[in-house]
Amino acid sequence: MSVRYSKSATWALGAVAALVGIAGPLIMAGEASAKAGDVTSVGILSARPAAAAGTWTVGGMNFTATSATELRTNASLTVGSCAKVKIRAGAVHEIDSQPMADCR
Repeated sequence: MSVRYSKSATWALGAVAALVGIAGPLIMAGEASAKAGDVTSVGILSARPAAAAGTWTVGGMNFTATSATELRTNASLTVGSCAKVKIRAGAVHEIDSQPMADCR
């Protein structure tokens, strides 16, 4: 059994195949690179240093921030608030305040 497609259907199928062939690997590479080096942890902030650098306890885990760590706050990063820690290349890259709903 053979199936015949019109010229426009053949062209459309070819265009879709070409886009998937080009965009598919690029999308997958982007996802892989984001996952390969970054680790994210979200939890309740239970301890923090007086300054940015030092030991932060988020979700029961200790993280050591340095002067290179970015602090991003939409709200205050106080004990009892919700926080997200992003690890990149083995170092604390960013500590970010989060809505409490993200910690429940």
